[in-house]
Amino acid sequence: MKITLAQDDQNIVDSIETLQKRMVYFCDYHTPTQKPLMRFINLLFPHGKPYIFGGVIRDIAIHGLKNFKSDIDIVYTGIIQERELQDIAIKNKFGGHRVTFNRWIIDIWPLKETWAFKNGAIAFENKESLLKTTQTNYEAIMYDIKNKKIICAKNYIDDIRNGYLTVINPTSPSSLKLLKKILTSIYKNNVKYCDQTLSALVNQVMNNYSQPEILNELQKGGAPYSFSKIIIERAIEFENDLFPFPIYDHKPAQYDLPLA
Repeated sequence: MKITLAQDDQNIVDSIETLQKRMVYFCDYHTPTQKPLMRFINLLFPHGKPYIFGGVIRDIAIHGLKNFKSDIDIVYTGIIQERELQDIAIKNKFGGHRVTFNRWIIDIWPLKETWAFKNGAIAFENKESLLKTTQTNYEAIMYDIKNKKIICAKNYIDDIRNGYLTVINPTSPSSLKLLKKILTSIYKNNVKYCDQTLSALVNQVMNNYSQPEILNELQKGGAPYSFSKIIIERAIEFENDLFPFPIYDHKPAQYDLPLA
């Protein structure tokens, strides 16, 4: 489907190849801003295989290299040189390490220790299984640092260019906090359409939490409360539809919807 991007969407990549070039640049050992970071990562993984994962790639794909604001999540297989983390790292909630390095906050953990694997929500089969553990399709992407390769679903670029968001993994220690994160992502990442996976999550939250609890969490930050309220109402309104529903007030014809 051919689309015309709004002015705010002009930074969105047009292909996996373009995104791969952005990530190669992001991981360039020679640029002044990236050299210290990549030297640090190289020291950590002389034998292991590190993968950048999730939000940072999403932000670079949607907002460009200069505008991304996400922390950096790195999962790895093989061996990590933990002596490089002594005195600079703290334990994170994933059973790995959190490092503040220059302007970046970096979370590093073994791939198999990802929360969804450890808690049985998703079965681990191979490294690509990680793509099933993310909150939404927007975060379902990895970058193999050593092989300079993007790993994602074939429709990833189409989804972010069309602004189509679906919930991939609704399991979480707190479905309310998960919903808040997804509403914030919808607000910040040019999302135009959601599907009924969001409706299902909204219903789960409505069943598990009181109205005051929901109100209190949504008012703590992230997306503006007025925006979050509208999206929740629309998710409920369109929960029985067969097609993705628009974030905007109008309901476009079926042929306008971003279906693969």
